[in-house]
Amino acid sequence: MYRPLRQLSSSHSRTILSMYSCFYITVSNSFRPDDTDKLFLKAWDQLVAVAPALEKLLKKAHTEKGQLKYADSLNKISRSILSARQYHTSIIRREIIDFISFDDDDPPLAKHPKSLRGINHPATLRLIIPHRYRDKVDDPEFVKKLQNGSITIRATDWPAFLYNEEQVNDNNIEDGLFTGPIILQVFYAIFFGLGSATTGEYRKNSIAARNGMRKVTGRNIAYAAVQTRFALSAVEKWNIPDGHFDYQVFYNEIVDFFEEYPEDKQSVLTLNFWNK
Repeated sequence: MYRPLRQLSSSHSRTILSMYSCFYITVSNSFRPDDTDKLFLKAWDQLVAVAPALEKLLKKAHTEKGQLKYADSLNKISRSILSARQYHTSIIRREIIDFISFDDDDPPLAKHPKSLRGINHPATLRLIIPHRYRDKVDDPEFVKKLQNGSITIRATDWPAFLYNEEQVNDNNIEDGLFTGPIILQVFYAIFFGLGSATTGEYRKNSIAARNGMRKVTGRNIAYAAVQTRFALSAVEKWNIPDGHFDYQVFYNEIVDFFEEYPEDKQSVLTLNFWNK
């Protein structure tokens, strides 16, 4: 087999290559995927479903010509992914201020600069704080500990914006989860257009319609959640560390919620809610 794939131009492409490589080596009966491999393999299934030609290109990547075509396809996918994410980010980071419900005593929050968001403003703090700390956001000592790093916000704690407060149950962390109004608005803004973010109506000439999106999946929800969390944060760019919060872990945690146990009652109810 011809091996030296040198045409990959970005970390996005190299990630996709890893995903495809995991698929390729499954032809060996001795291969046993670890947890990271399983994530890539699931992503592979999703991607091949919308771009079946990729599987054919991969199978032909045993020659130099085949690998060059394979690498070129990976780079095109990578550029498209990056372009779409940047486009969505530019919209959501600007418009999310209009989606936030402010308390009467909240100070004003302009759309620029973004550095005023996150833990630096009470309205965004109430949304990004782990839900278990929701009743402490008005405590000055608690906020001070957040600011000096004594208390950290991590991706494994579900943030408050994921919840519908009317359905929250202190005895069950999953009640109301993934049905918060702001993530719904962000989802609609991304997949159906800004006009739908306020009306909640399906639009025919939308990204969802053009891409044949027939149902909402856990990965769609995860993507909207990541864009929401980034827009609410104070960091200006994706490559800038956001304290202890890891966006990749956040995305994977949400995907796992829906895909690890797809028959789980809460998972089924949540997806039914999104697809009704």
